[in-house]
Amino acid sequence: MSKTILLALIILLTSCSATPSKRVSSSQPWSAQEIEDRREIERGFQMAQIDFDSANPVFLKLCLSRFPKNSSKLSSDLETWGQENKPAQLEMQQIMKTQNKVSDKAAAALFKRVTDIYIQSLISLDDSKLEKACDGDYVKGNLNIPIMQFKKLLVKVKASRDYQR
Repeated sequence: MSKTILLALIILLTSCSATPSKRVSSSQPWSAQEIEDRREIERGFQMAQIDFDSANPVFLKLCLSRFPKNSSKLSSDLETWGQENKPAQLEMQQIMKTQNKVSDKAAAALFKRVTDIYIQSLISLDDSKLEKACDGDYVKGNLNIPIMQFKKLLVKVKASRDYQR
């Protein structure tokens, strides 16, 4: 999956997003770093809506069926990413639900819709893009970018004056 596809997905997710919008009052202006962190946090919240326990197996199955020789390391990379990021992702989802006063049922419906969009974007990759994605581009170019590193992003969320309780 290319960065263009990921950016298009982020734009699409924005239209059905439940990212926190609560802002703690502050008389100090935002620093350039705070603005950049806030953008990264907002994009991360959008991506945290995806159920990777559903999406990644679909992607792995696609790779194994169409490009098995490229998929040898993919399974362990997906598992490692999930182990490192799932707890923080779940905490970010809880922050979204709490700050937006969304019920578990409504949040689950939103997350399913977002996940379905994400899965469809994976399924619709042409063979050349899918082959590259299966060969490591998916992990390197998508899962390892800052907005998908939920464990690191959660630290920024907790430090941000935008999301302090």
